[in-house]
Amino acid sequence: MSEALERFRLACGDINATAASLGFPPFCTGLRTETPLNSAPYVVDLPGFAALLGTDERRRAMIATLEAQLAALATQGVEWRLALIGGSFLRDAAIPADIDALIFYAIDPDRLSQAKAALTRLAAARSAACLDLSFCPVDVDPMILVKRSIFFSNLFAYDRDARSLVKGTVLLVPPLPSARRETDHRAKMTPETPSTLFSGAAS
Repeated sequence: MSEALERFRLACGDINATAASLGFPPFCTGLRTETPLNSAPYVVDLPGFAALLGTDERRRAMIATLEAQLAALATQGVEWRLALIGGSFLRDAAIPADIDALIFYAIDPDRLSQAKAALTRLAAARSAACLDLSFCPVDVDPMILVKRSIFFSNLFAYDRDARSLVKGTVLLVPPLPSARRETDHRAKMTPETPSTLFSGAAS
């Protein structure tokens, strides 16, 4: 991961506590001040996800199950890169039945059969594990990647009663090394940082 991308990822986390307090809406501030840094999907790693949403024993157990399943995939040739999470688990007042997530992954080409079998088993056992997981490889054509990402983002955000997209999503990322997590990322935002990473306010 490049240093600029690490800074972008860390800067995105500044809004997470506010987003959680508001129930993870699509936008947390006035629309004209929204950027990719302060709007859904809210970027958080596994420890941060547990801190924000592990508010009771059931939720903590579900998060632990998700973490264990992702770790198990890694032992079978499947590297998870990102997980887009939404649905009832992000609603603080709700009692979630499961964690809805789209897992973006890469497969070790030397362990292809083992990796495919692991993904098939996890998808089949999702109800028993309190996980409703779908999967998307990161090495597909960009059109498929974007289409699948937006479909699940819309699905997770959709409110059947309101018939509209009313909820935001969380983008779960693997933890950074501890030394990186302690970096003062604001102090390191220099003119050399690619402007495209930090721009994008609504006009």
